[in-house]
Amino acid sequence: MKTYSADVMKKLSVSLELRNRADIVVDECIKKANEMYGAKVYIVTPGIIYKHKGVCGGKAYVDKNIIDINPILFNENVDEILNQVIPHEVAHLITHAIYGYDNEIRSHGWQWQSVMKSLGKSPDRCHTMDLSTIKKMKNKIEYVYKCKCKDYIPVSKIRHNNIVNKGKHYRCNNCDSRIEYVKTVTWIP
Repeated sequence: MKTYSADVMKKLSVSLELRNRADIVVDECIKKANEMYGAKVYIVTPGIIYKHKGVCGGKAYVDKNIIDINPILFNENVDEILNQVIPHEVAHLITHAIYGYDNEIRSHGWQWQSVMKSLGKSPDRCHTMDLSTIKKMKNKIEYVYKCKCKDYIPVSKIRHNNIVNKGKHYRCNNCDSRIEYVKTVTWIP
């Protein structure tokens, strides 16, 4: 099991004050949406959890009516999470409530963009937050392969999974021999 320092543990939790501020933003978005789209559909206030990992600011689970916010990014980028990420995720829920599931509805398509604009927000797909803390915390896994001319060829996780799960073969650019798995190395920061 991975252990973290007290400083990192603090970044993984979200204070009651920030949770309350997030609740207010969600309520404002839902209130605005119900005023604008209420004739079509009534939108229920979603739950919020703070468990999202990785480099995304958050994720909307439309089937559960929940948004999941990245606690590390929230603690380090309060204004961007409150002003852009939470409305972004709530807009996914609103879009789903209005338009339902349809193959024609893309997650960041014109319907979602329209909802974002109706909330008074820029319909940006990606954030611009600093990811250095997340990158420092992430273990780096390296898959080591070899060929006839080299004993050490680092291979990405995607390529390694293609070899293991899909039976793909890769060749050395130098000697053209098929590369072979040697070992997996985990680098812990």
